[in-house]
Amino acid sequence: MTDATQIPKPIPLPSIGVTALFLGAIGLGAIIGLASPSFGEELSRGVDPTLLAMVGLLFFEVRLRAVAAALANVRFIGIALAANFVLVPLLGVGIASLFLSGQPLLYTGLLIYFLAPCTDWFLGFTRMARGDTALGSTLLPINMVVQLLLLPVWLWLFTRHTGVVDFATIPDTIWQWFVLPFIVAQGLRWGLKRVLSDAVFGRLSQAVSALIPLVTAALILQIFAAHTPTIAANWDLFGLVLLAIFVFFVVTYVMAEG
Repeated sequence: MTDATQIPKPIPLPSIGVTALFLGAIGLGAIIGLASPSFGEELSRGVDPTLLAMVGLLFFEVRLRAVAAALANVRFIGIALAANFVLVPLLGVGIASLFLSGQPLLYTGLLIYFLAPCTDWFLGFTRMARGDTALGSTLLPINMVVQLLLLPVWLWLFTRHTGVVDFATIPDTIWQWFVLPFIVAQGLRWGLKRVLSDAVFGRLSQAVSALIPLVTAALILQIFAAHTPTIAANWDLFGLVLLAIFVFFVVTYVMAEG
């Protein structure tokens, strides 16, 4: 039996296979978006359900004891909050100013991208990298609340535009994107584990693990199908934005390793 505090590690797709899958999703999504923008727009309507499906699959794998142990890791949570909401915003402002100071709208959009930490599907990449998804999942509700509260503050400080936080949306957001998927996934896990044999449940867990990169690829395809026409119409500016994002991720990677 697997130790209850560990995340099960079924054999994933080889990294080269995942890379090829994602590049294929990008390419096919781009082709669809360019060939039929209306169809790409239709596909984009499935982004939220696909994202929820991916989060549900990830939560199906998470063990409750592992989550409880992760919540006790105060050092990790503290470092993550400091990085996401202090160091990264300052770094994002510097990079956005360096590349897009003469483009106020793009500067603001890029800054919003930098300031809002990914809250859901980063778990998919954490899982594929054989990281600790239980530890990562503890950050989901924390990141959601903190970014909703701080984003207007950062935008006011760095762009001189203020925003009003709608506090009434916070419970609904956390319920839809964290609590409900977690309850449904864990309920299914609890029920299936009691009606299935260990061997059958093990094969089911492997199937869930194999589905995660496939669902992630579907999500990537939907996003690119929806937005490639806009990228194609502003290719020069997109190249500048892409370069800024590349620099951002290289620097944050070095910072995270440190």
